[in-house]
Amino acid sequence: MIIKEATINDDKSINIEDRKITYDYLIIDKLYDNLQTLKEDKKIITNQVFETSIANIFAIGEINNSKTPLNKQIKTIIGYIQNPF
Repeated sequence: MIIKEATINDDKSINIEDRKITYDYLIIDKLYDNLQTLKEDKKIITNQVFETSIANIFAIGEINNSKTPLNKQIKTIIGYIQNPF
């Protein structure tokens, strides 16, 4: 599901308009003020599979410090979700 605007909650859910949806994994491509991820220089810090400091939330694109192309970041995340180490 691709969502343009949402509020991310601490209980593994997001609010979209008047709906509350729970998630197992979340991939974000922008900063959310209420999401307490580790940041440095307005970039979200991620590990080698682009997971943030919050389990099962991944950050892609310009909001992380990676120089890896976006399509490779997405493939890395999908590979990890399908076969975590």
